[in-house]
Amino acid sequence: MKTWKAVFFCSFFVGPLFGQATYQELRHWHQASLSIDNPIEKSKALSERLWTALQEQLEKGNSLVADSLPSISQVELKAVGKVVYTWLTRHQDSFQTWGLIYDKKSLETWELHPNESAVLGEPSQIKKLLSGGHWPGVLMYEAVPFKRKGQTMYLTIGFFPGADNVSYKHLDILSFDKAGAPIFGGRYMLWEGQKIGRKTFRYSAQASMMLKTEKGGKRVVMDHLAPASPELKNQFAFYGPDLSYDALEFNGEEWILIADVDVKNPGQDLGQPGQIQRFGPQIKPRRQP
Repeated sequence: MKTWKAVFFCSFFVGPLFGQATYQELRHWHQASLSIDNPIEKSKALSERLWTALQEQLEKGNSLVADSLPSISQVELKAVGKVVYTWLTRHQDSFQTWGLIYDKKSLETWELHPNESAVLGEPSQIKKLLSGGHWPGVLMYEAVPFKRKGQTMYLTIGFFPGADNVSYKHLDILSFDKAGAPIFGGRYMLWEGQKIGRKTFRYSAQASMMLKTEKGGKRVVMDHLAPASPELKNQFAFYGPDLSYDALEFNGEEWILIADVDVKNPGQDLGQPGQIQRFGPQIKPRRQP
């Protein structure tokens, strides 16, 4: 496996004892990097110091206990023996995402470098594979394992605070190549008849979107988002839940979108693996036209 190392640092923040950094120091650097008052140089230096110190801790075999750094998300991929660490830093009103994938067996880390286009919902990105350490820059909070043709993959769920009063929730497919390097975006989601590798949801920062797993990881349920009024279509700062729900369910080959589900009565036919279903006619609609 290959480990990518950051090579740019502000010298006044670099010290000789990164590998000996304590949890308290890591937590302090992260909290300091979230200050809205930081000049960009200080924010960047703090962020890179945290990144490198965390890498060195992990590569020494000092994996973090779950609550030692509560502001850093830790998502364990038990089936492949890896852990994904993601976190946010801040400069004024903008946020940056940082990430590492740690292999618990080899003690190696992969730095993850955010691809902004992939998380902002650009149409050109929904079928694109991201490799070489690139990933949709989100704070990952869940990874749902599934197997396809004997290979373990993950449907990942993440969040990004965004800007201009728009927040983001994000679904992505994570797999690993033969060398153990991460690949994001395998096209194993069937969304309205189109096979895609990622899906981004944009909505008002004043709202909250539910996006979570159910049924022991076999189903992902989400709020359906809609504009506050028809004339605000595609103005995502005015989008929020409309009190109906959609779901993704795994049918053995793909995660298939089921629109307008009853979250209290989830039994709906998924069809055969590989079959593209137009779910609208079979399901009684509850949404207003």
